[in-house]
Order: sequence, then structure tokens, then C-alpha cells
Amino acid sequence: LLRDLLGVVDLRNINHENICCLNTAVVIAIFAHRRRQLHILLQDLRRMNDDERESKRRAIDAAANDNIIDRAFVQAMKYLDIDRETPPARYARRASLTRRASMTTSSNQIADKNDVLRNFREVLWFWFEYYTHRGRDRLSLEFSSHLRFQEWIEVVSLLGADDGSPTSLVRRPVRLPRSPYQRAPRVSDGLRRVN
Repeated sequence: LLRDLLGVVDLRNINHENICCLNTAVVIAIFAHRRRQLHILLQDLRRMNDDERESKRRAIDAAANDNIIDRAFVQAMKYLDIDRETPPARYARRASLTRRASMTTSSNQIADKNDVLRNFREVLWFWFEYYTHRGRDRLSLEFSSHLRFQEWIEVVSLLGADDGSPTSLVRRPVRLPRSPYQRAPRVSDGLRRVN
């Protein structure tokens, strides 16, 4: 369930309408933390993430092997004495090319989009920015979930520690966008520093 919830939103499409998916994922993490099983939950997510990556890598390797076999077949056919007056069917190689093209495009997406833990870390950044600056939404979250906001923040902070601990989603800090709530420097501030 958690893996599926985390596949719904990412940093590019999360907003106030679909943040409920992220809230549900955090509630699952809160319950695991209460039972002292957060590290086990994250181990399972890591294992699923690694299994999925390996499966996709194998699919890409298989597509590359199909490409080699296709080329070898075409080379072998050149040496056969087949009636060359019959034009090849228009669809003859289309399926293989289409399959290979789709496999090639999926290989570009393996890195970040399918990394569940990194994606979870990125959307937790959004979650933190969203709720720490919106008092009414924070109260709504507490009332609807019957969980104190302090408990939400505690678990989100554990998950977002970026220190490689058993309860951290990633081993190293992730590059995140600048907060929309940070104050932009004023021109007059820059002039004071120069003088």
C-alpha cells in the first residue's frame, strides 16, 4: 500500500489536492514508528525498490539482446537467396522497433522517478514546507487524523534526516528546491553589506 501511495505523487505534481496520498503515507510511517518498526518498514521499501530496479535493468538487458539477435537475423537473411522481387511486409520490423523504443525510453526513467525512497524524501520536503507555514492546514491535519502535529513533525524529521540512519530515507542529503517561503533579498540589504 505504501509503495503504491508513493507512486501517485512526486515533486513535480504534488499539490493541495493530492497531498492526502502523502499524508496517508506519513500516517503509515507514524504507526510504524509507534510500534518501533519504522526501520523495518524502510528496509522493506528499500528491498522492493531494489527488486524493481533489478527487474527493470533485466528488461533493458533483454531488449538489448533482442536488438543483437534482430541484427544477426537481418545479416543472415542477406546471404540467403530469397525472391527479392517480393517486397517485405510493412509491419515486419515495426513491432521489434516499437518494443525497443519503449524500452529505451523507460531506461531514462529508472534513475529518479522510480526511486521510491528518494521520491518520498522529496515530497516530504514539500510536506514540511506546506504544513509548517500553514496554521489552519496544520490544525485541520491534527483534527482529521487525531494525531498531534508534533508527532507528524517528529516522524517526518526522522525520515528526512539524510544521514543514512535506519530511519532515514536516503544516505546523503538530497538537492531540493529553494523554499517558496524564504524571503527574497531586498536591494537595500545588498547595499548595506557593500558599504
